[in-house]
Amino acid sequence: MIKASFDKIAFKDAIEKKVDIKIAVDIISLAYENAYDTAVLVSGDGDFVPVVKKVKELDKNLEVWAFRYSLANALKEELEDENINYFDDIELNFLNFLKMKELNLVPYMRLGSIRNWRK
Repeated sequence: MIKASFDKIAFKDAIEKKVDIKIAVDIISLAYENAYDTAVLVSGDGDFVPVVKKVKELDKNLEVWAFRYSLANALKEELEDENINYFDDIELNFLNFLKMKELNLVPYMRLGSIRNWRK
């Protein structure tokens, strides 16, 4: 795992983090260094389209995690469907899980392994 740090710069009442630029630089520079096979971008910001294009040129994989409402169409068009993940789906799956649990239709899980099935 690679960690990045972000500097905050205050201008009057606003704080500029420069996060997008630093993420883009990290993703591209680490791709050139062959430091990863798959990058995971947690953003739906269309400003990352050039980053996605460059990562593809460098023959690296990129997964995007975003909320459906926040995923820019331009970014979506640059990616294959299997490389797009939605936080909304996790929430929906979790709600379905809770409903199934309420109906006793889910597996009993402990420490990440399935112990038995309930009907």
